Amino acid sequence: MARSHYVQMVQNNFHLMQSLSAIFAKRLCKFCSLIEQVSLDSPQRRVVKFLLDMLDAEECDCEEQLCICLPFTHEEIAQRLGLARETVTRQLTSLKKAKLIQINARQVTIHDREKLEKLLA
Repeated sequence: MARSHYVQMVQNNFHLMQSLSAIFAKRLCKFCSLIEQVSLDSPQRRVVKFLLDMLDAEECDCEEQLCICLPFTHEEIAQRLGLARETVTRQLTSLKKAKLIQINARQVTIHDREKLEKLLA
């Protein structure tokens, strides 16, 4: 679509302009949050925030605990968080040793969400 057609369409449709503005604002907020996270947060906070964000986005079918079906490898998570793969693995292992999470293949079970959230405080 040509820029001129887009501008004309948005100018002539207030509802469309509002909807697009809301979408762009939401994306901008996510992008700003990502920049802040990558530049300021510790590796542990980045991994914990990633897990909690994934948990909020979608849950697996588990009986008792909160589960996340990870569609990413450790390498892909590392790329998303601006970390080395080894760092992601180390952080996940640390959370597992602290009994905050359990890892089975690409499924992560959250044992204590409150403690994970306290790590972000």
